[in-house]
Amino acid sequence: MTLTSALLLVQVAVVWNLALVVAGVAACALLLYLMFRMGSRPASSHDGPEPVVPPPTLRTHAHPEGELHASDMARVHALRRDRRVPVVTAVTVRTPEGASATATSREISAGGMSMELPDVVKVSQPVQLDFVLPPDQPASVHAVVWWRKGDMVGVRFDYSDESRLRIKDWLRTQAAPLAQGT
Repeated sequence: MTLTSALLLVQVAVVWNLALVVAGVAACALLLYLMFRMGSRPASSHDGPEPVVPPPTLRTHAHPEGELHASDMARVHALRRDRRVPVVTAVTVRTPEGASATATSREISAGGMSMELPDVVKVSQPVQLDFVLPPDQPASVHAVVWWRKGDMVGVRFDYSDESRLRIKDWLRTQAAPLAQGT
């Protein structure tokens, strides 16, 4: 083997290794793009839209009448990303059309809130929420009505609304008292 052919083999090996590295980086970037596009995310990431709601079979499994049972609720709670905190406070709900009503909150998380609200809003309707987090922290956030069952309504906070971050910070301050059982 001549020196020229040996140098040629080294150059081919270097180019081949570089091509493999570039292909690996491109494959990782494509995988991450697809994960975020489909609503999934790496376990270390915690900001962004909430995961897709559990499949309907979880709700109706072995219950033809479609009731939620304790075992189903335990599985639903395990799938939730954000911890729910019980908060009972008055919530002013305003629609883009100008309708306004007062609701009573039941639970709040970094992603949304459940509340009792008469038939003022419909599912998928955008709303503006104004309320006070205990002891006296005013909050105002845009949201979308995500579900309704009777007078109970679940709203999902608008991810692009910066006010959501103040709610998330307030929830962090509640983590220590809840962990201590107070």
